[in-house]
Amino acid sequence: MKKFMIMVAIAFSIASCQQTTTVAPFIKKRVMVLETNTISFVHIPIGLDSIYRNEDTVWVNLVTHRIDDLDSNTMISVIKP
Repeated sequence: MKKFMIMVAIAFSIASCQQTTTVAPFIKKRVMVLETNTISFVHIPIGLDSIYRNEDTVWVNLVTHRIDDLDSNTMISVIKP
């Protein structure tokens, strides 16, 4: 029983010491919605962050906060630094 308790204690200590590092799959950029002159944020996938640059005009879905030109909940916006 003593060995079992020691093994459980070791297992818990190892599990509690491990840190999980997560990389966000998106970069958050600020946009100005031109139709309402409001500031919002958009989530750009890391692979596309080199395509969308500051001062680019994009269609932003205001429900999901993603660049989207197919949905009806989109408004034209400008990416700001």
